Amino acid sequence: MNEIQREIIICKIHKKAMSYILSSVLLLSSLNCTDISAYDNKDIYPSKLKMQAKYQSELQGESKTESQLQTEVQTESQLQTQPQPETETQTQLQTETQTQPQSQALTETQTQPDSQSEMNSEYQQTEPDTSSENTVELPLMNRFKSKKVKKYAYLKKAIMSYDANLKRIKKIKKGIQYYHVKKYKNGYSMIKRGNEVLYAKTKYLTYKSNTKTFVDKNDRLYTYSDMVSDIQKLKKIYPNIFHSEIVGKTPDKRNIYSITLGNPNANNTIFVECSIHAREYTNTHVLMKIIEETCSNYGTGKYKGKKLSDIYNQTKLVILPMVNPDGVSISQFGPKSIRNKKLRNRIVKVGKGRYSHWKANARCVDLNRNFVQGFGHESAKHPSSEEYAGKKPLSEPEAIAEHDTIKSCKPKSIIFVHEAGQVIYYRRKSKLLNVVRTHTHYKLEKEDNVKFGSAADYADKLGITNCTIENGTVPAPLSHWQFYGIYFRSRNLFTDAAMIYMK
Repeated sequence: MNEIQREIIICKIHKKAMSYILSSVLLLSSLNCTDISAYDNKDIYPSKLKMQAKYQSELQGESKTESQLQTEVQTESQLQTQPQPETETQTQLQTETQTQPQSQALTETQTQPDSQSEMNSEYQQTEPDTSSENTVELPLMNRFKSKKVKKYAYLKKAIMSYDANLKRIKKIKKGIQYYHVKKYKNGYSMIKRGNEVLYAKTKYLTYKSNTKTFVDKNDRLYTYSDMVSDIQKLKKIYPNIFHSEIVGKTPDKRNIYSITLGNPNANNTIFVECSIHAREYTNTHVLMKIIEETCSNYGTGKYKGKKLSDIYNQTKLVILPMVNPDGVSISQFGPKSIRNKKLRNRIVKVGKGRYSHWKANARCVDLNRNFVQGFGHESAKHPSSEEYAGKKPLSEPEAIAEHDTIKSCKPKSIIFVHEAGQVIYYRRKSKLLNVVRTHTHYKLEKEDNVKFGSAADYADKLGITNCTIENGTVPAPLSHWQFYGIYFRSRNLFTDAAMIYMK
């Protein structure tokens, strides 16, 4: 009996003590503090002293209860000889043992929310307003005054770039074109490279191009691989104004590239086709050099008093620099450049050793006779190195790529670049024709209405102004020395053509 009662009293003491300890811990955790001694000031923590006093009084009360219980136990030991009262006392104690924990639990359950609500009320009184924590904090750079610049800039040297909170991101290199958006009073600037926004120290920016040239004028044999390499470099250095995409694949799995020079969202478009005939690859070399120089001078260059950036912001060039890369490879290196064995065997059979003058693609189809309008007129009857139109219109992936690009970009005018003869072919006079004639000084030759399934016939069908330039003094392929004459005649031609549509 004595042990049971003692256990009851001990449990009661422990439960009350734990309830006060738990309440204190909850309050301290809500205040983000683990050391109660830090709150000795009554004004800061008024309930601390109350809880300590209450806890000590409860402990004293429990000790008195225990001493009284010892006296009662001694009295009960004297009455052990009386069975009936002992039974009643035992029954009463068993009843108390069953009911006392339940009543104690109910009492604690009822009183604990009150103490918790009291603590919550005290926490609310001392806690600052945290509603502003849900709002999004503005970046650090937004706190400084800024001025719009809107120029194309370069780095004087390799420097560190930052985000809007001036945290380091990565090192950026010299020789890359950036769009200078804003200049801040704290000495930093916002710059863009494609869709990437960075921040850099203004003192390291310059508006003069310091990019090294890489399209080599002295390259005597400009190949498909050279073109692909230059496209990748241009895309990396001038991501804001130079864009490229693959619009098709040749029968021998080479990519057909489309280049957009200028504002991709410009209202006006001039389409330029180059190297649809295999042996006319000198034009690709010239065109790629002109593209590089235009990109390099884009930010600071002017033409006829107009900024290049303003000109190409209103009119973009969409260029297919090499429509027939398989054929170009055949003309430069022969059938060994073709990886597909079946195609290679057919080329050997058709070419008979004369590959440098090859005009067709790898399937022996003349791509400039594979369009719909006038298809088959005066066509060769069998696969050949030139003038074979194919089995049906648009049977070749290269012709489909050009057809679809023209259809999608909806150009105001088209310039077809061919070799040779120093002639400009046209069907109707236009401002475009005057510009081309002014720059090249080639003789004009008006074509009749007979159609041969050419890309120009397709443009006429769509009602698009166009002309065909025949560069070079002799039939293709041209010797490398002719590159320089074509380049100097054509270097400003496309910019001048774009100015036709300036407002």
